[in-house]
Amino acid sequence: MVIKSVYHKGRTQIVILFSTNLSLSASDIIHYYALRFEIEFDFRDAKQHFGLNDFKDYKPTSLKNFVSMSFFMTFLKSFLKTKEKNA
Repeated sequence: MVIKSVYHKGRTQIVILFSTNLSLSASDIIHYYALRFEIEFDFRDAKQHFGLNDFKDYKPTSLKNFVSMSFFMTFLKSFLKTKEKNA
């Protein structure tokens, strides 16, 4: 458990963070926790837009290939969307 005081606009906030990895700093734990939501959004996109939810073939090689392709397409979609915003 890490307890961190955050000073924001003259106020003090206490943040209590729990982690099984005691070597992580408070900022690392906060960063990883924020990434958790990005990972969940990637899973949602892979399931909804690229058919990961409807896949029925359970052979290990086929499953590995399909999951890899779904996440590649999710990454590509995010990359192209970011590139479009910056253009």
